[in-house]
This record gives sequence, structure tokens and C-alpha cells, in this order.
Amino acid sequence: MSGFSEYCASKAGVMGFTKSLAMELAQFNICVNCVSPGITNQILWDKPIKDIPNDNKSYINRRGKTDDIANAVEFFCRDESEYIIGQNLIVDGGRSLGLKQ
Repeated sequence: MSGFSEYCASKAGVMGFTKSLAMELAQFNICVNCVSPGITNQILWDKPIKDIPNDNKSYINRRGKTDDIANAVEFFCRDESEYIIGQNLIVDGGRSLGLKQ
């Protein structure tokens, strides 16, 4: 989208850094990955900061919760992910598929 050049550059930088660091640290059995979160309701001390209506433009018809992102990060911390390296996990409820018509 136009007007998001800084955001796009920083996101691409994180993904490139992830891949490079993954290659450098693999020899030490360290797996490096990143998570790209979608739009989420912000939670502060377990209370919503503001009420955001359901997101009817994503395929699951809701905004993400902070736990949705935390669960993805937790997965990368578990032994079950030990063969995943240099990847970007997009956690956005399908929004990156394009907006629902």
C-alpha cells in the first residue's frame, strides 16, 4: 500500500535479518525464526484499551488477540519446532491472503 514505505522496509529488514542470522547460528543448533503479527486488539493488564469492532474484512471475521501472537512465539520456543529455521510465520487470521470481498 502506498504510504507504508518505512513499515515495509523495516518488515523486510527483520525477515532478511532472520534468514541471515539463522544461517549463521545453525552450526550451534540455534534456530532463528520470526513472527509477523496481523492486526490485534491491544491488551493492557488484561483489559482492552479500546473497543474495536469485529474485522469483517479478514476471513475469520475477528481481529487477533494478543494470545494468538503469543501462541505462535511459544511454538517456536518448543522442541516441536526444532527443524524449522529461518522462517517467517504470519499470524494474521488470513488477512495476508487479501481482503475479503
